[in-house]
Amino acid sequence: MAPRPSAPSLSIPAEDIPEVSPGELQVAVSRLRSKNSLRGSTVYPDVSGSSLSSHWVRGSVAFSPRALSRALSVAVEDGEACPAQERRRPAESPSAYRPIVLLDEVCKLFERVVHARLVGHLERIGPDLAACQYGFRRGRSTIHAILRVKALAEDAVARGRVVLAVSLDIANAFNTMPWACINEALRYHEVPPYLRRLGSVLGPLLWNIGYDWVLRGTNLRGVAVVCYADDTLVTATARTFQRASLLASFGTELVVRRIRRLGLAVALHKTEALAFHGPRSRPPIEAYISVEGVRIPVGSKMKYLGLHLDSRWDFRAHFEVSLAEVGCCEDRSAWWRSVSSGATARSHTKRLAYWRALCPGISTRGLSSVFWWREESLRRGQRLAPQEVETTLVSLRNAAVEEWQLRLESPSAGLRTVAAVRPVLRQWLDRHHGAPTFRLTQVLTGHGCFGAYLCRIAGKEESAACHHCGNCREDTAQHTLEECPAWTEERSALLAVIGSDLSLPTVVAAMVRSRRSWRAMASFCERAMSQKEAAERIGADRSRPPPP
Repeated sequence: MAPRPSAPSLSIPAEDIPEVSPGELQVAVSRLRSKNSLRGSTVYPDVSGSSLSSHWVRGSVAFSPRALSRALSVAVEDGEACPAQERRRPAESPSAYRPIVLLDEVCKLFERVVHARLVGHLERIGPDLAACQYGFRRGRSTIHAILRVKALAEDAVARGRVVLAVSLDIANAFNTMPWACINEALRYHEVPPYLRRLGSVLGPLLWNIGYDWVLRGTNLRGVAVVCYADDTLVTATARTFQRASLLASFGTELVVRRIRRLGLAVALHKTEALAFHGPRSRPPIEAYISVEGVRIPVGSKMKYLGLHLDSRWDFRAHFEVSLAEVGCCEDRSAWWRSVSSGATARSHTKRLAYWRALCPGISTRGLSSVFWWREESLRRGQRLAPQEVETTLVSLRNAAVEEWQLRLESPSAGLRTVAAVRPVLRQWLDRHHGAPTFRLTQVLTGHGCFGAYLCRIAGKEESAACHHCGNCREDTAQHTLEECPAWTEERSALLAVIGSDLSLPTVVAAMVRSRRSWRAMASFCERAMSQKEAAERIGADRSRPPPP
């Protein structure tokens, strides 16, 4: 949030401020997470510098809930629970950093009470937040926002229409929302005065309240808005692409103007656009929309809420990017340790997502069933424990692996590779080291610079013979790995680690057992295959006819 201006204190009778009830306190404490140690409190300055854990807070509630409730009630009356901001970058570049708020468990408890009262007021008295806002709201997530966009696009495409989606980028959004806008929004939502003068740590909720004016604005017919916090998506639906592009241009410009009236800046040069269409309604080449004179190209994909969306909802672009990000990490164990410790993912949900990325095997159908199972439980008022969900995911993964093993009993292709991987399939999936490189994959699959492959499959060679030793009529991946004398020097390091048996099942079993064996095999493949590729390029150049 932008720095909060000083304002005259409101004189509010104490009897008009509800005390914190033991029930409110219990709900707030139930949402605290266990931590080892925490910073000092701004509600209780005398504990600054001491170790104050969530166990201490829970114990206080257990033995003296009324005392802690009264202390929090005093904090609500005084409105003095604004923690200090820690700035870690030079003062000459204030726009380059965000203030960091450090809170102890008592202050977090206070935040939970205030947050619950604000949300309760919006839901029961209102006006509530716009229905198209999905960010930081109970029972809503990025999945629900994506599902709304998907339903809108699929319904329009089924009726022969075109949908243009425009994703807006608000520059430094949370740090630049003016407090004047937030205070005005609090008055519009009829928030009690004693809650209006509090704030500071309720950033996400206060952002939703302040930004709600943008979402409630009147849009052109055929224009809709879907929002997750500051990630704003404008959609325009029309019968043809030309009409949809005009509608998207004008509709997006209206939304951008409302955003700027709040004092926020929209980075139009970062804005993306994507068209959802049927097979006969493709956008023209180099199509674009124009917003305030800025051309925004209509691309084949668009990133929104962490997903790379495409016009047909097949997510090929998303999986290509995701697999590239996971596959480029050769030291999977180091990456896994950083994920498990929270350096890469700081929540149970994110760690579980990364765990699924590292250990594939859960089918899309299975993940979808888990999501809708959780949704149905929430509709019934039941909240599933994270351990229950994780247990279900593990069982789904085990079922998927068993299904794979059954399919691999009678493969129709890749017999050599399947015979090597199938006995250690589960160990292959569960390993925390090694990633298949380009040249390692060539040796494992036999698809690469081998005479047999180049002759019979690729059609680039007249003979399948080995060009490096001259003694073999069929140059295969196994010949390169185990027999060809041209790679004796490269093979010696591999033999020292794995042993004399270089049959592919033995090599693969050794690779999944230890990082050292994996690296030795990958090193051999890199050295041998790079030389084979260079020789293949030279041979291709020689066989090419000279230019006229």
